Amino acid sequence: MNLLRRTSVVVSSIIALGALSITQADTIEFDLNYSLSLAPISGDFGDNQLLGGISTFFSDEAFYFGLGDTLIFNILFDKRLQVFEFEDPPGSTNQYFSFGLDCGFLCPQPNGGFNGTWESSIEPLGGRGNIWSDPITIEWNCPGCPIVGSGTGFGWGGQGLEITDSQGSFTGIRWTTTLTGVTEGGPLLLAGFTGVQMGADGIRVLPVPEPSTLALLVLGLAGMRLARRRKSVSQL
Repeated sequence: MNLLRRTSVVVSSIIALGALSITQADTIEFDLNYSLSLAPISGDFGDNQLLGGISTFFSDEAFYFGLGDTLIFNILFDKRLQVFEFEDPPGSTNQYFSFGLDCGFLCPQPNGGFNGTWESSIEPLGGRGNIWSDPITIEWNCPGCPIVGSGTGFGWGGQGLEITDSQGSFTGIRWTTTLTGVTEGGPLLLAGFTGVQMGADGIRVLPVPEPSTLALLVLGLAGMRLARRRKSVSQL
C-alpha cells in the first residue's frame, strides 16, 4: 500500500521528515492504494471469514491532526471486494470493519498516549449489488481511556454493522473522521495506517478484467456513443 497524494484545505500542521510547517487547516484528504492481492483471507466461507490487514508507515507524509480537524481517507482497492451475508434472519450485524491511524515510531517517549473523542463515518466507493449506500456514522467517546501503554492514535474498531444483507461488492472505503475532543496527547502526529480488517460470512476478491477486455469495452462504449450521435443528427 502506498500514499498517492495529500489534498488539503489546509488543516493541521504538517511535518515532512523533520521539516515542520506551522500551517493551520480544516480538512486533510488522502488517497491510499490498498492491495487486496496481498491481504490474506482466513476462515470458512459461509460461516465467518476475516480479511487481514496490511500495515504501512508514511513518515515522509506524517501530519498533525488536532481538535476540530477533519480527516478523509479514500482507501482504494486494486480489485473489487465481494461480501456475502448468509445469516438468518437478514439484517444481523456480524459484519464489521477495523482500521486505524497512529503515530508509529514518531510517538513521544516514553508514553505517547492519546485521550479524546471523535466522530467517524464510512461509506463504500464503487458499490454494486446489495451493499450499504449511506454513510455509517459512529461517535467514539472515551473519557476514561488509559494513557500509558495504549492510545497512540485513533481508528474504527470492530463495530457490528450492515455491509450487506445478501451480497454486494465495492472497490474502496471512504473513512471520514472529525476530532471532537482532546484531553491528552493532542494534536496527534499521525504516521502509520494499521490496515483494513473486515469480517463477514463470505469474502471474495474478484479478478480485475484483462486489458484486452477493457479495451473492447471502451471501444464498444465509443461505438454506442457514435451510433447515438449519428441517430440524433439524422433526426434533426
